[in-house]
Amino acid sequence: MRSPVRPAFAFLFLCVAVPLAAAQVALPPSTSKSRGNLAPHHVCSVCGARNYSVPSNARVGEDGQPIAYCATCKKETAHTGGASEPGLHAPQGSGSGATGTGGLRIPPGGEVPGRGAKPDAPSNPAPNSGANAPAPAPQAPQSAPAGGAKLADGPAAFVFQELTRLETTDDPLVGKAVDTLASMGEAGLAAARAELASERPARLFVAARVLLAGGAGADVDLVLVRASAKLPTVVCTPLAEALAKADPVRASPAWFAEALAHPTGAMRVACERVLRRELGPALVPVLVPVLASKRPEVRHLALGLLADVDDPAAVDRLFAHLADPRASVAQIAVHALASRPGADIDARLLSRAFGQRWILRDEAYALLAIVEREERTLHPLIDERHVDALLGGLQASDRFVSGTCAAALAGIGFRSAHPRDTAWLDQQVVDSLVVVVSGRVFHDDLSSLTGTAAARLQLVSGQELGQDGPKWIEWWLSARDGHVARRAWIEVAPGDEDALLVRWRADGDAALLIGPAAKAPVAASTGRVAESVVHLTEAETRGLLAVFQKEGLFGPEKLPGARGRRGAGERALELTVAGRGKAFQVGEDAREPWFERAAAAVSAARERNRWQRFAPPDRSQYSFWQEQSPWWSLEHTPAERAVRSKALVFAAITGQRPSEREAGIQELVRIYVEPEARDASDFDAFLVL
Repeated sequence: MRSPVRPAFAFLFLCVAVPLAAAQVALPPSTSKSRGNLAPHHVCSVCGARNYSVPSNARVGEDGQPIAYCATCKKETAHTGGASEPGLHAPQGSGSGATGTGGLRIPPGGEVPGRGAKPDAPSNPAPNSGANAPAPAPQAPQSAPAGGAKLADGPAAFVFQELTRLETTDDPLVGKAVDTLASMGEAGLAAARAELASERPARLFVAARVLLAGGAGADVDLVLVRASAKLPTVVCTPLAEALAKADPVRASPAWFAEALAHPTGAMRVACERVLRRELGPALVPVLVPVLASKRPEVRHLALGLLADVDDPAAVDRLFAHLADPRASVAQIAVHALASRPGADIDARLLSRAFGQRWILRDEAYALLAIVEREERTLHPLIDERHVDALLGGLQASDRFVSGTCAAALAGIGFRSAHPRDTAWLDQQVVDSLVVVVSGRVFHDDLSSLTGTAAARLQLVSGQELGQDGPKWIEWWLSARDGHVARRAWIEVAPGDEDALLVRWRADGDAALLIGPAAKAPVAASTGRVAESVVHLTEAETRGLLAVFQKEGLFGPEKLPGARGRRGAGERALELTVAGRGKAFQVGEDAREPWFERAAAAVSAARERNRWQRFAPPDRSQYSFWQEQSPWWSLEHTPAERAVRSKALVFAAITGQRPSEREAGIQELVRIYVEPEARDASDFDAFLVL
């Protein structure tokens, strides 16, 4: 059994010994034959590992090779070599004339034979033996050698042999092996050329790096040829990076673009990563031929690169693949065109979507890009002029076409200023969108449409169910009869003024404001913040409503949706009148004056009704509000309001546990800022607490 420490020490010794050996061969010949320190061994014909424990009486296979157990393969395999193998002295009587065992022999002149090199020539070669003829030029490996291919003797072969056990390319031995082989000169290059066909990751990678470090164009070409064939997965990324760094001329963007069709998936991804660093107009003509590939994964990578290139030629390619036969490729074109700015993009998409008599798959993908573009920019591109064509597409048997038309109609109906003329939005459109999101009918383009359909369904229904198909079906079965879709144009009919619901949400704050005629929903909890409820009088409700109408929140000019960056610092305002509502989200980086004025009006209404937070523990907030609101609806001085608030707070916290009194104590601190609210008799109330 080999010690795991021995190969490492042997490898380090070799790194120092090789240059010394090359220097010693120039000394005058010695009369005694030098002997090496390598023990007799055999080589496994499967994995190439050395075996020092093959018994002399081992059974022999049909090819005459001994059969022995290989510790690397974990099974019995045929072995080659032995004590009589070239590079090792044969025992006495073997016919070689050697008298000892072991002995590494380096040929005269410092040449180290590479893989497949012949044994030492006789000391007196016969004339015309060809011993002095130049060695033939190395040829590109045609195929990977079998794992048991016979290894040549010598330092270069020893280096590669020690790399056999490595399964990765980031081991420290890899770098040392590259340096050692590079220091051998032509011998190291010859061994690397032979090893280039290996399927062993570390050996293949070291061979490629040695040839790339040599700098010869022919050797770089050999590496490029090998890199174009099937590769071990772990080699792909480091090899692609090494090629890009070593010779950007031969390993050009054109070569990496062709390699997007590589037979190994990891190499395709590695080449895409290299090309992404070269994004620019110059990359477009290089990628165009790749887009003609019949393999969808290749077109996917190439179009994904072009989607990030700001160039008119790249836009042309995106339009050309807008209806690619593979949905995943078409999705790239849809997302790229939906996010690319420019009025010319709008015009081309509209022409593509409505340029034909019928809406088919090609037109539907252009329509899908329009819908996504509207969602991103909150700027409508289609309106009532396109309704007839879309209603025709809604009846199509192709589920992708009908679903896309339903998503487009949802946007038109939602924005329409004439709700009574868009009755198809309430049921017909929602029917089709629910079918899409539920996935009940599968088709090749379903993945392209599901996200957009879910977003439009949430827009017109007010339900936040994401892409959960079963939940959408459950909701629609219960809500379909008599359903009225939400609309951007909220028509406030006479008598609806008091049916106002306002929801406010910000970091650490959430509130629900309820008009006197509104159906109060159950208060929600936003994260760790409980939603505080505020009941509004008729006058307060109409005052808020007037602010919202003045800012245009009920009209189509203020489309619902997100503005700015989502996440921390985001604020949300949701308005509902008689069941019809809109929701706005404004990120921390966005500045919307109309939203700020609406938010200020909501804050003022909450501030006037702070007293509602301190209902007695045995009373409901609604009954408490009914009792107290007549007094609070009248005009009073700040001092009078402070005194009344103080009494309500004391009454509320007296019946609370000490752990529940924090909000009341903080309110008292705020009240006592008003000098008229301070009274010496309050001391007795504090003693009761």
